[in-house]
Amino acid sequence: MKKRCKFLSSIFENILLPYEVSKKYEEEIIGEFENSIEKGYFHKFISFLDGESIILDLACGDGRHTLKLSEHFKHVVAVDLSYNQLKLAKRKCLRRKNISFIRASMSIYLSHKTFLTVYGFHRHLNTFLQI
Repeated sequence: MKKRCKFLSSIFENILLPYEVSKKYEEEIIGEFENSIEKGYFHKFISFLDGESIILDLACGDGRHTLKLSEHFKHVVAVDLSYNQLKLAKRKCLRRKNISFIRASMSIYLSHKTFLTVYGFHRHLNTFLQI
């Protein structure tokens, strides 16, 4: 439990700040996909599911994958802790009516909700899942 508490408190100190001040979309910095592994993971993920699925996009950031997920699935619930990143995501996904945006910590949100399908290709997500 100590390890988990330490990780959660470090989110605010080490992870959240750069996302709160960013004004650029990730595509402008790294492209639609960061590398071929991320691109392959995304395409494999969507191939496993049917279009009627409801997807939780955990740590959605600026909506880089949220928008693409919404093109393939019935509904996407996009969760992120950063107010700034959610603002960017909402702007990017403005025309899509099948996306809900929620500002929440992934640990708090997941402790109260159940999803059959969770999408998350994020460098910090692996640390969270190990705790």
